[in-house]
Amino acid sequence: MCGDGKDFKDGVGEITDGKMAADKAKELAVKIKNALVEEHKKLSGMDLEKGKNNDVACKYSPKEALADVEAVLVMISE
Repeated sequence: MCGDGKDFKDGVGEITDGKMAADKAKELAVKIKNALVEEHKKLSGMDLEKGKNNDVACKYSPKEALADVEAVLVMISE
């Protein structure tokens, strides 16, 4: 997840005046949701009780990360 933003720029394209084309925004939203669903599957397979505080992205416990991903999925589903 770390980087210089080049992957994001390559995937999204140029954003002028803080606006993105509606079709590009929808395409990006689908990619983000799919990535979150995959991350949810991966985290669901981890041992949540024995996970260490830095097991996920060197920062989070699996339990915390799963709760965050679930919260985002609920938010974007509304």
